[in-house]
Amino acid sequence: MTSVEPGVLDANVLAYALNADAAQHMAARTLLEAARDPSTSLYVTSQILCEFYSIITNVRRFPKAVSAAEAVRILSTILALPGLQILPMPSQVVTGWIHLLGRHAVEGAGVFDLQIVATMLANGVQRGWRRLPPVAVCASRPLMLDGDDGNREGASACSRCPHGSQRTIAADRVD
Repeated sequence: MTSVEPGVLDANVLAYALNADAAQHMAARTLLEAARDPSTSLYVTSQILCEFYSIITNVRRFPKAVSAAEAVRILSTILALPGLQILPMPSQVVTGWIHLLGRHAVEGAGVFDLQIVATMLANGVQRGWRRLPPVAVCASRPLMLDGDDGNREGASACSRCPHGSQRTIAADRVD
């Protein structure tokens, strides 16, 4: 088994793990397979599961789309992995999400990534696998997205944290 750092798996990682023709298949599959180990701490949210279901049942988004019944079977198999847990959505997620929206004028589907980030932060998860914007957690100003200049590729230190107390949370990529 491959040892991985704890983190949230995005819907795209789950879809890549299922699609053997995707260039990202092996990296995504290896990451998901690590969840067979009960000591692994990988996470999904209900939103991520909904997005994954939407992807794999849509022939325009997934080359080998599956039926609704097959999608449910796949979800059940994934959720049975002992190293994969569903993050709860405590009420402070909404407050954190609104805070993030106020600080970062995302448009369209970007709103969903911010909700995932808010859910991660509310649950103390500090790593996201694929498509999550880098997040810097500053002791004096939590819930601060890194890269306000629109740069969402990789993680860099938040230049506005004068305290030196921030930690950058990388959005590791499998693509």
